[in-house]
Amino acid sequence: MSNRPAVLPLRDVVVFPYVRFIGEPAKSDTFGLLPLWTANAHLLAGSYWATVLAVALGLVALLALIPVRHAVVVPIVLLGVFVVLSRPVWSGPHGVLRSGEGALFQGIRGVPRDWIDGSVPTRDEVAVLWTGRADRFTVNQNEFFNRRVGRVYYTSQPTPGDFLAAYEDLGGYERILSLHIAGKLSGTIESARAAAKPPMPSGETVASAPPATTASACWGWGSAAGCR
Repeated sequence: MSNRPAVLPLRDVVVFPYVRFIGEPAKSDTFGLLPLWTANAHLLAGSYWATVLAVALGLVALLALIPVRHAVVVPIVLLGVFVVLSRPVWSGPHGVLRSGEGALFQGIRGVPRDWIDGSVPTRDEVAVLWTGRADRFTVNQNEFFNRRVGRVYYTSQPTPGDFLAAYEDLGGYERILSLHIAGKLSGTIESARAAAKPPMPSGETVASAPPATTASACWGWGSAAGCR
């Protein structure tokens, strides 16, 4: 029974699907995989599993073999491992700094970040018109870096940020059902889906109507009547 706690984590190390999760999404929510991604060209036997298993076995051996009187060495070693692995997470080729620079370039380029505040009088406010053609980061970042940006208007579909704000306002409910006309008629459904990707405070479902305009209208009226 004493070996069971050590065996279970080692088993998880072997069966975890590293290839599936190591990639661009890891930059935003799985920092622990970034060191492996950074060391991709130097893996033991060219395998994520073999590399992680070797490190895990080394740490288990350290914990098992170190004398009790020298037990303080274990947390010191773990702290050192943490420091070493933190570097690629922060400043590596797939780290936070590089991702932040890429996201900023995707939204604002060629001008200072606060260019709107520098061009508009202090008490004035600027409205944003989003057509859906520009990247949504352009709207998000200009709102973040400029205090004089006011309401955001759109001609084709709301921004994912608008949907996210609406979902968060409804966080007290057990489930959110977001209904929209067909994707062939409007891009609104895509904004709703983009906002639904982060973990929601409650269950959330995004649904699209059939492609026909008449069917979409009838589908919406029927859904509204059902909700009442």
